[in-house]
Amino acid sequence: MTVRIWQRINSAFTSSKKKELLEQERLEREEREKERFILCVDGGGMRGIIPVVVLQRLEELLKERGVNKPLAKCFDLIAGTSTGGLIALSLTIPNSFMKDDQVDLNVLRKSYLEMGRFIFPQVQGPGHSIVKSLLMLASYKYSPTGLEKLLRSWFSDKELSSSEVPVMIIAYDLTTGKDYVMRSWDERCTIKAREAARATSAAPTYFPPFNYGSHVLVDGGVIANNPAMFAYAEAKKMWPESKRITVFSISTGTSNHNMDKNSGSGLLSWAEHIVPLYSSAQKRSVDFLLNGLPGTDYIRFDQKLAERISMDETDPRVLMKLVEYADKLCNDKKDELSSLADRLAKEDGKGV
Repeated sequence: MTVRIWQRINSAFTSSKKKELLEQERLEREEREKERFILCVDGGGMRGIIPVVVLQRLEELLKERGVNKPLAKCFDLIAGTSTGGLIALSLTIPNSFMKDDQVDLNVLRKSYLEMGRFIFPQVQGPGHSIVKSLLMLASYKYSPTGLEKLLRSWFSDKELSSSEVPVMIIAYDLTTGKDYVMRSWDERCTIKAREAARATSAAPTYFPPFNYGSHVLVDGGVIANNPAMFAYAEAKKMWPESKRITVFSISTGTSNHNMDKNSGSGLLSWAEHIVPLYSSAQKRSVDFLLNGLPGTDYIRFDQKLAERISMDETDPRVLMKLVEYADKLCNDKKDELSSLADRLAKEDGKGV
């Protein structure tokens, strides 16, 4: 074979290899720069039924568009605080709600409607409100036994790292005075899902802190009741070249928490107001910071509740009002929800 023929063969091979490498580089660049979708769920105790219903509606819209994979896998990152942390874990960690590797949101919704009486057992009888107030002076409002039993039945001993989708759960560490973020992709994080759930839902005055090694952890709502800002910051680290980050943030309902000049005059009055007060203020701060942020689409599902509903509400009639509120929220924001479903479906290759 002549030298000229060898040169032609080598040139053709080099050209083919170069095209292959350029194509690989293009695909890798597109992957780095593509839009990322984040799901964030607020804290709010029993009001967590609201985001569950919203997620049900989103799942229905995605199925109508031919998307049949688990809802969690439609997102690149999922974050939750307190009851939102429980929902985030339910979507991502193998649990009792799953059927064929997909979470049955109908079962999760039913569980939310029923679990309150186990987590928040109510003191009944004359003067029960006085009894509850006196109990809060001496100790926490509730024993964690019911909550811990529930979480064990949901997640058994599955570790946070068992999630197939990146999930982050927010708590607050009393020993360091800093946030304590549990990340499923962090090799150093060996915490169990039920432990992460217990930590993020240890609302001050309601439940005792959760001790994890040298850490004393309480409800992430202390620092991030709406975890969207934490999730956004994490996404920027994970995908620094992404051209757009879409944050779908679901509230557990808003009520303007106001206090008159005599409301904060004593320990008992502050005990009732402090948790909803800092929660409300923090959520508004996140909304302000993320709205209009360049390269970010912040989709916030939040409306004012018709009446104030406490995080430990257990009355079935009141809980059904939360379901009705969630249905109204979805109807009022149906265009936004449909648009999000279109974009998620397109990302999955099902869109037009």
